[in-house]
Amino acid sequence: MRREVPSPVLREVLVEADTSHVEREQLVELLAQLPEQQRKVIVLRYCADLSERQTADLVGLSVGGVKSAASRGLAALRQLAISSEGKVHEH
Repeated sequence: MRREVPSPVLREVLVEADTSHVEREQLVELLAQLPEQQRKVIVLRYCADLSERQTADLVGLSVGGVKSAASRGLAALRQLAISSEGKVHEH
């Protein structure tokens, strides 16, 4: 069985020592805007570094459901990040 590889970009933002406190706070604010299930999947997969199977067991989804929720959640985070960046530049 192959090991899933979490998004390196999200992992870098969440755990790298050189990530600023402001960037982490912004990510937490963006995560809070996701639907609960997507937020749980993103946090468990990419912050807690759980496998798809472990995440599925914890949130009560199939592995396919975890993959789908993660994909939708990451896409939503990208859109939210783009939107929030535009708002910052408007001020």
